[in-house]
Amino acid sequence: MKEEIDLWKARRLINHSPLILLTSRAKGRDNVMTLAWSTPLAHGSPVIGVAVSKNCFTHELISERGEFVINIPDKGLLETVKLCGSTSGRDTDKFSSFGLTKEQAQRVSVPLIKECFASIELRVINTVDCGDHTLFVGEALRCVAVKGAMDTTLDISRHPTLHHLGEDVFAVTRLL
Repeated sequence: MKEEIDLWKARRLINHSPLILLTSRAKGRDNVMTLAWSTPLAHGSPVIGVAVSKNCFTHELISERGEFVINIPDKGLLETVKLCGSTSGRDTDKFSSFGLTKEQAQRVSVPLIKECFASIELRVINTVDCGDHTLFVGEALRCVAVKGAMDTTLDISRHPTLHHLGEDVFAVTRLL
C-alpha cells in the first residue's frame, strides 16, 4: 500500500546525481560551494545545468564571470563537502579554511580542486529563472579525471561518489 508524501520530499526520490564541489571566481575571490542539483541536459552535446540559489555568493560570482567548474569529490571528502555546504563564501575562504588545493584550469579562469578525482570546466551559455534559484546552463569545455577513473565507465569501486538524500543524510555509490 502506498501513502501520499509531502511534495517537498518528492524530489529526494530522484535526486541521486552526485554531490559536486562547484568552484567560481569573480570580485577578486575564489569560492567553493557544495551542490546537489546538477544534471546533464542533452545527449548529443556537453551541456550541463546547475541550480544555484539566488541568495548564494556563488550565484553572484557565476553571474558576473559566466563560468564555473564542477569538481567531483569521492567519499573521502565527505567532511569537507559538509563544511563547504554549511559555510558562506562571503565570510570564509573555503580553499584555505578546509585544506583544498587550487589547480589551474585550461579553458576557464576558475580553479579546479586538486583533491577531487574529476573536474569539468564550463562556460555559461544560458540561464533560466526558476524562482528562488537560477539554472545556469553550461557548455562543458574540458574534463579531467584521475588516470583510470573513466577507462570504461565511472570506476566507483575506486571513487565512490557522494549523494545527498536531504537534511544531513548522505549515501555513496557501490556496485551491486
